[in-house]
Amino acid sequence: MNLKSIVITNLIGVTIILILFVNGYRMLRNKQYEMKIFHVMLWVILSSCLVEMFSYIVDGRLFPGAVPLNMVLNSYLYISNVSYTAIWIKFVDYKLNGDVKRLKENYRWLNILVMICTIAVIGNLFGNYLFYIDEFNIYHRTAASYIFFVLPISGQLYAIWMVNRAKRASQGLEFFPIWSFLCPFLIGVIVQAAVYGISIAWCGAAIGLCSLYMSLQNKLIYDDALTGLYNRYYLRTILSTDEWNSSEQRSGIMLDVDFFKDINDTWGHSKGDEALCDLANILEESIPDNAIAIRYAGDEFIVLLMTKDEQEIRKVLTDIQDSIKAFNDRNERPYKLSVSMGTSVYQTEKTAEDLFLENMDKHMYEEKERKHREYLLKNM
Repeated sequence: MNLKSIVITNLIGVTIILILFVNGYRMLRNKQYEMKIFHVMLWVILSSCLVEMFSYIVDGRLFPGAVPLNMVLNSYLYISNVSYTAIWIKFVDYKLNGDVKRLKENYRWLNILVMICTIAVIGNLFGNYLFYIDEFNIYHRTAASYIFFVLPISGQLYAIWMVNRAKRASQGLEFFPIWSFLCPFLIGVIVQAAVYGISIAWCGAAIGLCSLYMSLQNKLIYDDALTGLYNRYYLRTILSTDEWNSSEQRSGIMLDVDFFKDINDTWGHSKGDEALCDLANILEESIPDNAIAIRYAGDEFIVLLMTKDEQEIRKVLTDIQDSIKAFNDRNERPYKLSVSMGTSVYQTEKTAEDLFLENMDKHMYEEKERKHREYLLKNM
């Protein structure tokens, strides 16, 4: 093995992670669950780069406590291999579904697998069935050790399957840089499993995480800071894609909060912001999984649907209204939410800006004007 190359490679990984810690300080302080998982992955990669580097430095050197130290260092790497993969799978699932409860319910098996692997590694300290350190303090693998390479590779393939399934369900509209993250780590694990003395897996993981960080940063461009939904810029981007324009199975719903000015004037702008966030949550809960909720402007929202079937569109309208009614019934907000909605089916021969948004806007304001007339007549 080339110790100098191993040290340099792992120090590159350490440097990348430290740069992410420094440059991403503000983002990492975000309390969202997604960033908590990302933070944990940073620490696992940083520690694994350092431990792997020191395990190679220690290997073959005799000094008091050298053999136990070598055993502990390599044991940590075996555990981190599996643990990191489990964390990554949870990160991918949360990125796709945004549901913490789902993670706790659906991945108990993953937690059990990590626990079993950890117990197996601890048992190896006494049984030497995964790897052993000889009298010259040199590390040796056994055939069973390859399970700890197969598991991370299988986990990454499982993550790829999850992302591809989600993309098919949402017609590829949800961006997630799965390959730019996985390729460096996956290649590193495979090469490291095939050839002992090469240490590139954790540096590859650091490079992949750097790519993932850039993706998270880029996504902020498309996020509405108040509601957490996608913003108008994302809408323009989606409507200009070939994938959207080439499909005939597209429609949309535009929503506007009724009497929103009254909420602001009566209860203050902080309550107005709260009302917008409430509506954003309602939309995310009530629309289909492959639909996209967007804050268009002010108190206007748009839902993009991957269908033009009239019954399906009507069902979404009904689900939104039912969810709003349930919200008003169960919450003790000083205001009651109500929305006007207009729909439009996307026509491929027309530009999105021209007809699609115009029709939604027109139909929504027709309903809004009707509600205002009814309100005025009622209060005359």
